[in-house]
Amino acid sequence: LFPYTTLFRSPTSFTLTALVKRFGNAGMLDQAFEIVHDCCAQHGSHLRNLHVATCLISASFRNKAPQRAFSFFEAMKAAGDLHADAVTYATLIHGTKSLGENNLEQATKLAAEALIKPGPGLPDYAVVELVDRLAAGNALQTLGHQLVKQIESAGCPVPKTISSALSRKVAASVGVQKEPWKARPVGRDFTPQTSPHAREMAPRVFNARSQ
Repeated sequence: LFPYTTLFRSPTSFTLTALVKRFGNAGMLDQAFEIVHDCCAQHGSHLRNLHVATCLISASFRNKAPQRAFSFFEAMKAAGDLHADAVTYATLIHGTKSLGENNLEQATKLAAEALIKPGPGLPDYAVVELVDRLAAGNALQTLGHQLVKQIESAGCPVPKTISSALSRKVAASVGVQKEPWKARPVGRDFTPQTSPHAREMAPRVFNARSQ
């Protein structure tokens, strides 16, 4: 490994993050972890902040080493010096796609950790991704329902994206269409103006000349 640490008299977490990303994108995962270890050994463990740690997790997933990502995450939690934020959990949930058969169970477990206090919550994009994956895997009524129960039992708010998706799934199971307006017959005489909801969909605009 090229001694990158000798290039910086006073490296920062920003420069360390840049190196982790560089090594990770180059497929040099071992070197990414080594550079963090060496920099922290020479200049202080404070350099390994949450951003650097999340980049290491992301680099592990990109290099098809999901178990290394989760091992590092568990070690980080055990050490107690860093507390995962919403982005860290979103990175982990996205990375579970590489776990194979049990990926949805692991993703749901991580979502529960994040969404139940004192968890940090999840970004909207991570919730949407999880719901889409549960729907694609026909697991909304099982794992999705289980997640909602866990969140409600803890007295925490259920993200609207999850509750809405479950409501649509239940409605579809009893024969209620997700978008009933799409079932309206559209013929030659059907226009937005002749729709029963014409005023809501396309209010008429009267030309002053016709008055």
